[in-house]
Parts: sequence; structure tokens; C-alpha cells
Amino acid sequence: MLTFRAGEVTVDIEVTAHGLMGQVLPPQPARIEVLGGPRPGPRLTADDLGRFSGEVPPSGPFACGCARAWTWW
Repeated sequence: MLTFRAGEVTVDIEVTAHGLMGQVLPPQPARIEVLGGPRPGPRLTADDLGRFSGEVPPSGPFACGCARAWTWW
């Protein structure tokens, strides 16, 4: 499991052979963007409980961006 923190917000992400899943804490809607090279990565949407998932696992090193209340970090 990977954990990203910025201020009071935490994003936990688990990467598997089937994709990735995670949760924004404290729970809230958010947009998650997976960044992994020169091409745009998938954009995922976290629900009201902060949960999100993607069907394609990253193929190498990656970073994540998270927008909540339209502010990226």
C-alpha cells in the first residue's frame, strides 16, 4: 500500500495486477489522476466515501495528483 499526504488529506493506494484502488481520507469526493510518463494517465473519481478504483495498473513508476474542492496537490 502507498500513502500520499498533503496537509490534513491522505490518499491510500493499493496497486494489484488487476488495477489500483484507494481511498481519500477524510472521506470526500475527489478527482485522482495517475501520472506515469509522457502520456496522460487515467483520471479516477472518488465517491462520497473517498473510494476510487482503476482497471489498469500503472506499468512502471507513477505519481498521483488529487483534486478536492478543485485544488490540486
